[in-house]
Amino acid sequence: MTYSFVSLYTFISLILAFIDLWLGHLCQKQGTAAGNHMRNTAVCAAFVALTYLASILTYDKATALLMSGLYFSLVDWTLVCLILTVIEVTRAKPDKISRFFMRFMIGFSIFESVEFLINTCYPFSLDLIPIDALINHFSYDMKPLYTVHLGFTYLMVLTVLGMLIRRSIRVPAEYRIQYTSSIAAILLVVGINAIFLFISGDSVINRIDTSIAGYSLATGICYWGWFIYTKTSMLKSLSLKIIDNIGQGIILFDHEEHLIMNNKSAAVLLGVNGPTTDTPKKELEDYCSINIKESARSSAFTTQCYVERGGITSPIRCDYRCLKNKKDQITGYLYIMTDVSLETDLMTGFQTWKGFMHYLDLNTLPFAMPCSVVVFDINNLAITNNTFGREMGDKMIRNLAGTLREVYPAESFFIRGNNAELFVITPGMDEQVMTLMAEDVISQNDFSMQYATDSIKSADEDLLKALENAGVSLQNKKLMDKNSTHSQALTSLVQALQESDSETEAHVRRTQQLGSELGSRLNLSDKEQSQLSLLCLLHDIGKIGIPLELLNKPGHLSDTEWTVMKTHVDKGYQIAMSSAELKGIADSILHHHEHWDGSGYPDGLSRESIPLLSRIIAIVDTYDAMTNDRIYRKAVSSAEALVEIKKCAGTQFDPRIASEFIQMLQGSGNGNTTATKTISEESIESKQAADHADKTSAPALPSSQLSQNESVSSRTFRVGYARYILDQNNRILEVEGEFEELTGYSENDIRQKAIYQRDLIPEEDQTDYLVQVSNQLSRSDMAFLEHRLKTKQGDIRYVFCCGRQFYDSTAKELRSDIIACDNAKTHFARMMQEIESSRAQKQLHRWEQTYRRDGLTDLLTHNAFHNDIEAALLKEDTEIMLLMMDVDFFKKYNDTHGHLAGDKLLILLAHTLKVTLRENDLASRMGGDEFAAALPVTGEPSKDMLIKRAQQIFDNL
Repeated sequence: MTYSFVSLYTFISLILAFIDLWLGHLCQKQGTAAGNHMRNTAVCAAFVALTYLASILTYDKATALLMSGLYFSLVDWTLVCLILTVIEVTRAKPDKISRFFMRFMIGFSIFESVEFLINTCYPFSLDLIPIDALINHFSYDMKPLYTVHLGFTYLMVLTVLGMLIRRSIRVPAEYRIQYTSSIAAILLVVGINAIFLFISGDSVINRIDTSIAGYSLATGICYWGWFIYTKTSMLKSLSLKIIDNIGQGIILFDHEEHLIMNNKSAAVLLGVNGPTTDTPKKELEDYCSINIKESARSSAFTTQCYVERGGITSPIRCDYRCLKNKKDQITGYLYIMTDVSLETDLMTGFQTWKGFMHYLDLNTLPFAMPCSVVVFDINNLAITNNTFGREMGDKMIRNLAGTLREVYPAESFFIRGNNAELFVITPGMDEQVMTLMAEDVISQNDFSMQYATDSIKSADEDLLKALENAGVSLQNKKLMDKNSTHSQALTSLVQALQESDSETEAHVRRTQQLGSELGSRLNLSDKEQSQLSLLCLLHDIGKIGIPLELLNKPGHLSDTEWTVMKTHVDKGYQIAMSSAELKGIADSILHHHEHWDGSGYPDGLSRESIPLLSRIIAIVDTYDAMTNDRIYRKAVSSAEALVEIKKCAGTQFDPRIASEFIQMLQGSGNGNTTATKTISEESIESKQAADHADKTSAPALPSSQLSQNESVSSRTFRVGYARYILDQNNRILEVEGEFEELTGYSENDIRQKAIYQRDLIPEEDQTDYLVQVSNQLSRSDMAFLEHRLKTKQGDIRYVFCCGRQFYDSTAKELRSDIIACDNAKTHFARMMQEIESSRAQKQLHRWEQTYRRDGLTDLLTHNAFHNDIEAALLKEDTEIMLLMMDVDFFKKYNDTHGHLAGDKLLILLAHTLKVTLRENDLASRMGGDEFAAALPVTGEPSKDMLIKRAQQIFDNL
């Protein structure tokens, strides 16, 4: 049994030494000064155990003296390192005395190390007396210097204890255990060591200093208290106190819906009838009116609830979270209750806008998806307040707030905006259902109001953006609502437009109705629908800046007139941009005459780069213009108009929108008869259908262009010119050629009013012009110049001119004969314009192709794919075979190999798909790892052939 004990002690000592070395490694990983000192302490403690073990197992006195000397020296250095560690842990600030004391201890430890090394050869501080024992074969013969060593050791121990006791007194009770545990461990080691040194005995246990094991134990306890407890154990011990004292009520149920915990704040917020230790989860939800749908029970969302406290209904916000582990198993249900009375509007009981913004800042995903929003506003509330008093207006707001609480589900979130707008956010609800409930709210109140909705489908979308969209939509609707004072802002604009076009009111009413139906078929959002309605009213607002004689001209427009007419889109854009309420439709006004193929104006945009609302109003406006009488032509039937729209789909109109429009009218009975004749150019011209829906007709070619087309030589071109005669006072006497087209002055202007040469020259250029003419005429009979010319309208253009002076024998005075031509109308200038236009068109085409293509795979985007399919279906005898494809386990592939590898795979699939398809086939990346292909099919192919073609594509992929 004795031998077994010795073997066991040896094994334990080796294990303890290994543990100390491992603790040293862990301390090293702390990367702090305290960690480094603790590492040194643990390493010294490991070698204390090993040297002591060697000293008690050897039979050789010299070896025993050497090991004992190393053992005592290492004890000194263990305590020195421990003191340095405690200084760092307790954050002590050493003064001069303490720094001197540390130098003394380090110096004395060095002295003792040398002393015990010499003692190995000359035992003058400690000698060993051989005894007959199974282990520890020598007893200590203590000299005075060894007594000094013991005193020095106990002094260092007392220093450590003093610093730890001082620190434990100064910290809160929750932090003391990390210091008191270290104190207890050190006292235990000292006590065991004293028993070994001063109590004699012959048993094996009495012969062994078991305090050596205490060194390792104390090292482990100090490491736990100083490095582990502060990070984990202390947090656990404080967690309940923190939860109990937090301002929010916290209620936690386990996976079986049993109440685990509710803090003091929850009891205060919920009142005396709140949850107790045996309250079921369902009872808590009923008490707080928390309605959780089954589909949302395993997720997270936020709702408002109301509880009775002291006979008063108080608002509370509840944040619900379903807790899950890594295996997606439900581990509990957490309810966080917040008193929002300070953030609550006193009139409605809704949360204030400022409080809601603060809440969103703190919560990135507060609502379950999908999530719909609606905003209400009472019309003419300010007038009601001024006429009947603020009490009446406040009563209307309270009634509306009460109706909203009754109609919308209990889990909805109610907010009062900065003004009188009332917002409702309902998680898990479709926007269409939200709209039906809004209509119910309006029917329950006898005062006029407006509402607008929007929704988000996933957490990636911005809830604030949805609220903003609803707000913009509401403002647009109030602009259009005659019962709202906001609509007065448009009255002056509409009246000015009606003065130039008596058909405006009826035209707007028809286009708004058609636009509303078409927008619904295209699944426009509430914001887009409201903007479309506003666009139907104001798309031609720029015409108030066009001369009336031009707008009401029954015949064709000249080149110049057509240029002026086209400026109405830019004028309309400027008008819209000048109003904060109309900025949202400014771009749509500017581009509502763009063509799908890029042949429109003002910017030559094409395809999806044209704003969506511009593409819609282009079709609706054209249809209404064709089916109603205009000054420049008679109306055609609905069937004929639809034939023309179908004919222009894919060139002038968006094919998808054109297809929906045609189906809409044919389905409603307005266009269910098939046209039996082809529409001639005389009845409807393609250009007239698009650009003259606003009372303009195709421009006639000017005479210069006709002459050019009839030129005999393809390299000889006529140049348009203007000729005029000046008297000796430089007054214009006669004109011929294209003088009016060049200058704007007619022959009547010349006869009725004195027009001089200086009237054609900008004022700042006149001196230079006269100098140049005089210089040339002094050297020659002819003068040749290029100069700026000012037209009657004030426009500036550059002209080439040549002139001569001659003597008029009839009038008996000098005359000047001048011929001028516009340098922008020369063949060379037109060639340069065409080159620049071609260059710009190519650049625009490249940009549009980029716009239509997926950035990763270069396949068509979803919208472009849809539009091109509709364009193909508009062709006679054409059907589409549609293939949908997706990659199995693509997410797993991404997670395993990385997103870069996943992108490479998608690019490879897209390339393979494009190579596999024919030239007229379409391919699209629908999103993520989903692809689609559209294969136009003509004739009547067999089903087997179609399946075979699809299988070939699939096999290649």
